[in-house]
Amino acid sequence: MAGKRPGDAPPGDTAAKRARTAARRQKTTVSARLRRSETKHDTYVWTPPFRAPAAAARRPCTLQLCVGHRCLVFQLARAGAVPAVLRRFMADARAAFVAHNVRHDCRKLGEHHGLEVARGVELRRLVAGMGNASMERMAEEHLGLVGVWKPRRVGTSRWHARRLTKGQVEYACVDACLSFHLGYVVRVGGRHVVATVTAHAGAARRWVHATRWRLGPRLRADGVATVGMGMQWTPPFRRATIRPGTLQLCAGHRCLVLQLARADADAAVPAALRRFLADERVVFRVVFVGYGVRSDCRKLKEHHGVEVARTVELLSLAGMGNTSMQRMAEEHLGWLKFI
Repeated sequence: MAGKRPGDAPPGDTAAKRARTAARRQKTTVSARLRRSETKHDTYVWTPPFRAPAAAARRPCTLQLCVGHRCLVFQLARAGAVPAVLRRFMADARAAFVAHNVRHDCRKLGEHHGLEVARGVELRRLVAGMGNASMERMAEEHLGLVGVWKPRRVGTSRWHARRLTKGQVEYACVDACLSFHLGYVVRVGGRHVVATVTAHAGAARRWVHATRWRLGPRLRADGVATVGMGMQWTPPFRRATIRPGTLQLCAGHRCLVLQLARADADAAVPAALRRFLADERVVFRVVFVGYGVRSDCRKLKEHHGVEVARTVELLSLAGMGNTSMQRMAEEHLGWLKFI
């Protein structure tokens, strides 16, 4: 039929029409945020978990997607078809769909609805040092959200009902929302970097332990390992005293963004991270390299009492004078587009 696309719902299916409209709105919002992310060192992550009733078929009943503070709960069990715009959105390899046990979710979506997810990312691989922990435990350790609870009676309720209850909607959004905030996949110079963004000491401590373990083979082989270091500051027109806002550390493709300005003043920098930065061992040395690293270390000591034992100024290392980071990346790494 002229004008009809594969996967579109019958004209009279109002549920599918509403879902198609919501998906278009979601895609518009996402496209705008992706464009803005090109200049903000950020990539947005979407999460595709679903819930199925306790039945023989075990068919997915809902699909949840979350971007920022907005969630879509698409009632697969009530819709006549999956809108083509939603299919294209999930088949777009530029978007990373992060979830707990994402492979299982994507397989079920493909089996029952022919819905392909181009790029699924397992949340348990992104969150450092948590193993097979539950979503509730991850939220407590990394986001400081104590008391996140998913009632079993709601999880086993009638998800194929025509109208979902308020409790079901809240339950459906929990995994999607938490996965979005836990799973930052940042694109830097065409490469994907996993970032732990937190203001909580427990998450920073786990990142340090995981990083020490990953750096082990290099330290044993060469006796030295390099960790990238940087800081961001609150602009002077916002505060009388310029204080460190965030501390960034990067080892390989995993980064820590510690929100110093949001953390508790007495425990902003955990003891494990202090020891990591101040490690003065002659053997198995860790060197912190940064742009303007001397100023960063001075402010870090003034405001948080943190010592950094070994630093190297990137400007001296690159041999390019007082050039910018973007110029260094272009000349030495071939990154014509920095982010």
